[in-house]
Amino acid sequence: MKKKYLISLSGGKDSTAVALFMLERRDKSDLVFNYFDTGWEHPSVYSYLDYLETSLKITINRIGGITFEELCIKERYIPNYTARFCTRILKHEKSDAEIKKYIAAGFNPIVVTGVRRAESPSRKNYQSHRIYNGVKILQPIAYWTVEEVFAIHKKHNIKHNPLYDKGWSRVGCYPCIFAKQSEIGLLEPWAIQRIRKLENKVSEIRGVPVTFFKEDIDSKIRRSSGFNALGLDLGCLNPYGQCE
Repeated sequence: MKKKYLISLSGGKDSTAVALFMLERRDKSDLVFNYFDTGWEHPSVYSYLDYLETSLKITINRIGGITFEELCIKERYIPNYTARFCTRILKHEKSDAEIKKYIAAGFNPIVVTGVRRAESPSRKNYQSHRIYNGVKILQPIAYWTVEEVFAIHKKHNIKHNPLYDKGWSRVGCYPCIFAKQSEIGLLEPWAIQRIRKLENKVSEIRGVPVTFFKEDIDSKIRRSSGFNALGLDLGCLNPYGQCE
């Protein structure tokens, strides 16, 4: 049975590093690049995916469906630490559907992700591969440092996502419900308005106040060390020291 490597490509540093790693080792015809679109992203992410397609001469499948905002309205709730249904529905279930599609087509799908042990305590025991529901999951950069991640970018002359230079440590969802306090003050006005709009919609549906973070967005911004009250250009704020 012919193998197909299903690479989850978010536009972040780690998934880009995995894409480059696999392109070094496998023929492009064996690789499938998937982007699971939440509809709650920064425009820079879509532009970066376009850049990767052009630079690497690959096709990235943009897999949509229900958006983050639509999901919150449907569930009458905004995800949090104890109810993280957004990841399950917007990422995992879409990935599972892709796996089933390739199995039905007669392929042996192998999922490739960019998780790293150093990312968080919950991932400290991750290995380079595992089996999940009978499907092989490759995690080839599980043991890599962040320096090694950016090194493979430089090796292939691939720029990193510009959101890192604005001070963001992650680029999936803008913002993620788990965004750092220091990053919330970096939000652009349109994103803040989008959060307020979602909070109001869900609060109206539930009949009680609902917030995107643990407190209202204005309070979070005022307490954020990243808050730039004057709107000045602060230059490169890359948290990984990768300013060029």
